[in-house]
Amino acid sequence: MADPEGYRSPADRRPERALPILLNAETAAQFLTWSRDEKKNSPKWVHEQKVYLAWWQEVLGSVDLRELRIERILEALNGTKCRAPKIAVMKSLYGYLRKNGLRDVEGGVHRLAADEDPTLHHLTMPQAKAAQTRRSKVVPKEDFLKALAHSAPPYQDALKVLGTCGWHTTELERFIADGNVEGDVLTIPRHKSGHVHRTRVSADVAEAALRLRQHGPLGFWRLCGAVERACKAAGVKVFTPSNLRHSVATWAVEAGATIEQVGDYLGHRDPRTTARFYTTLAVPGRVPTLF
Repeated sequence: MADPEGYRSPADRRPERALPILLNAETAAQFLTWSRDEKKNSPKWVHEQKVYLAWWQEVLGSVDLRELRIERILEALNGTKCRAPKIAVMKSLYGYLRKNGLRDVEGGVHRLAADEDPTLHHLTMPQAKAAQTRRSKVVPKEDFLKALAHSAPPYQDALKVLGTCGWHTTELERFIADGNVEGDVLTIPRHKSGHVHRTRVSADVAEAALRLRQHGPLGFWRLCGAVERACKAAGVKVFTPSNLRHSVATWAVEAGATIEQVGDYLGHRDPRTTARFYTTLAVPGRVPTLF
């Protein structure tokens, strides 16, 4: 106000020849390397990030990310499938470029300013919908046990652990890579919430977990294929390893566990997450009534 003629906006104060940061293969490669090596994201999610970045490049072209506007991003998302992960990848890419920056061939680092990030305040993640309220993801116990009996090692051990612990498949991968078996407790050092997660299991499941650690990585798609073959051999409806988290939670509630107990067991910080996503179709046991 004291010197309106001399005022320069933050955009005006930036270097006049700021390096364009393009949405191209080199930017994607640096981001994916960071996601894999520093963020320690699972191979499955890093692969999906690569797929969605390729989609963004296809619809937007080799655009300068400094100049990209929210209107163009929203236009690209209009009517598209897989909206949530596409938004997640774009927001993560911009966050990486703000904090870490893009390295050039001479070793220089070029970061985005906060006001150059159109996703920062204007692009929000869609509210997740509990698909289980419309279509059950719960595997009948009898079907699970039949498929388990028709599974071969090491996938039988993986099914036994997932069908007991209710872990995400990414948590199983982290356990195999860096986890530990302490008596009857399985430990995941890097749980998805960021803290150490411990799950108490039976001696039989602890032994299966030890064998998995000794075997090493299984691979998500190989595990899915093994489960599909076991289901077909057992003559039951095909399910995926991911269905078992919903199943474990629902089986536990139907056996008499409370939502809070199940939430603690699965590693949820908020019991509402358990109620909303994992036990929506559970039928609790009866309580004493007059009739």
